[in-house]
Amino acid sequence: MRAAPVDAVRAARASVGLAMERCGVARIELAVDLLRGAAAEVRCAEQAVRAGATRGAGELRGEVVLLKRDIAALGRVIDAGGALHRGLALRLGCATPGYAPHGRTAPQTAPAPAYEVQG
Repeated sequence: MRAAPVDAVRAARASVGLAMERCGVARIELAVDLLRGAAAEVRCAEQAVRAGATRGAGELRGEVVLLKRDIAALGRVIDAGGALHRGLALRLGCATPGYAPHGRTAPQTAPAPAYEVQG
C-alpha cells in the first residue's frame, strides 16, 4: 500500500530540512540528492491525490504550506550564498561570468565605485 499523501509531504519536508541543516558547499551532491528525493515524494503525493486519496486532506494542506515555507527559506539561503560569493569574487578581482537561471552565462556587473566620506 502506498503512503498517504500527507506522509509523502512530511517525508519531503524532512528531506528539505536535512538539506538545509547538513549540507554546505562541500557536500552539495548530498543536498541535491535530498532535494531530488523530496521532489519524488511530492510527485507521489500528487499522484495519490489525483487517484482520489482524500484521507487527511486538512492535514495535507497544512503540511503543504509548511513545505512551501521550507522551500522558500532554502531558496533564500541559496540566493544569499550566491550573492555573497559573487560579491566576494568582484571585490577580490577574480570575478568570472555568472550563470542566469536559464543556464547561460551572464556577465557580471562591475562593482560600484567606493565612495569615501571626509570631514
